Amino acid sequence: KNTKALKRARDAGIALAICSGRLPAVCSRFALEMGLDDCIIIGLNGTQIWDGPFGLEQFSSVFPLETALTCWVVLSLAKVPVTLYGRNSIFTNQQFDTEGARERYRKLFAGANVTVEIGPDAVEQGILHSPLKFLAKFPEGHAQEGAVCEALRKIPGIALTTSKAGTIEIMQAGCGKAVGLAQVAKDLNIPAAEVMAFGDFDND
Repeated sequence: KNTKALKRARDAGIALAICSGRLPAVCSRFALEMGLDDCIIIGLNGTQIWDGPFGLEQFSSVFPLETALTCWVVLSLAKVPVTLYGRNSIFTNQQFDTEGARERYRKLFAGANVTVEIGPDAVEQGILHSPLKFLAKFPEGHAQEGAVCEALRKIPGIALTTSKAGTIEIMQAGCGKAVGLAQVAKDLNIPAAEVMAFGDFDND
């Protein structure tokens, strides 16, 4: 029903955009599966905007190297699982119980042609490849998360958000789904009063 409703909206001349914390390539795969081949893609919480599924990049917000390194120092000292997202790439130090679990993780991104690097040094390597967003998980709970967030908030030029309990996502300050959507609306000459958004979590 949702897909049919979106197609009806598109056919009526309404511009559609997917705004997500996921990589644009993953969002592109979803859009094509729904038959929305002209849907604008706002990925990684607004740090990347594509003009369509697997389309041209219209905007990106790459961390300055010093900022990315400072974030990584805080996260690495906390010894938490971290995933770093670059342009069509993922670098993670997550540990997997079995080789099968590791391969299943890789396959999540296979249809989107995303490069996946897994290993204890993967995040550090990714910092040199246009880093756009960090995602950290906190297996030890709220106390650990609170301490890390307190340290991160002292770093200038970054923004924190979350899309799931027990995680934080770090982008450059000024980035966000709403900011990305507002920029797309401006580019399309669509007044804010004619924009509607819906989602399933507080950061939507």
